[in-house]
Amino acid sequence: MRELFSGYGDRIDVTWYDLDTREGQQFMTKKGLREHIPLMIWIDGNVTVRIGQKETRFTGFPAGSGPDSFQGKWTMQDLKAALDQATVRKR
Repeated sequence: MRELFSGYGDRIDVTWYDLDTREGQQFMTKKGLREHIPLMIWIDGNVTVRIGQKETRFTGFPAGSGPDSFQGKWTMQDLKAALDQATVRKR
């Protein structure tokens, strides 16, 4: 993911939080999260993004990565498509 994100330069802002830290707890409170989620990606303030006709929710690890119970229903290709869509006007 870090490699993918770096390809967008200053067109995106990336912030990582460890929810087991004070800063992470503050972030959870700010976002209204009540449970630990291993990975969540917001794009333009939304966790769910419409890419063409498909709605993709960027929670959990990408499909095929990490423990089964923590896998989301999205791929790195979905993430790239969502970022491309979100940054098309920022080029």
